[in-house]
Amino acid sequence: MLQQGLRDLSAWVEAGVRPAQTRYRVDDARIELPAAASERGGVQPVVSLLANGGPRADVEAGETVGFEARVELPPSCGRLVAAEWDFDGSGTFAESERLDLSDRHIVLTRQATYSESGTHFAVVRVTTQRNPGTRYGRVQNLARARVVVSERGTSP
Repeated sequence: MLQQGLRDLSAWVEAGVRPAQTRYRVDDARIELPAAASERGGVQPVVSLLANGGPRADVEAGETVGFEARVELPPSCGRLVAAEWDFDGSGTFAESERLDLSDRHIVLTRQATYSESGTHFAVVRVTTQRNPGTRYGRVQNLARARVVVSERGTSP
């Protein structure tokens, strides 16, 4: 994000091209952003992650969980170039895919099976880039979903 910000600053100073505007509101020292990328603006994608259709999935060990990442791109962020998945919240994004998508609304799906009981935080991290073909100027955002896994036969 810093690299893209510096590129935008350079374009503004050198060529008069104003950077993308981000709409926000300050309420009692909190910054509130619109939920939709089209209303928010800026350069960062908006992403949400659902597990079995909601922000939390309660499953038994061995059960497969379906994940749905909903990504919305603001007009000035470019293309969706990568998605990475970390199903156990370890920070290790074991599954990744290179993409080249310019649609403003994108849905990505995956499945994972949990064998160990406990609470797991699945994460999807998406990357956009205005000028694909280089490793610079990439902007990321992520979303999490909670998966609560109980031992077989003990789910609520």
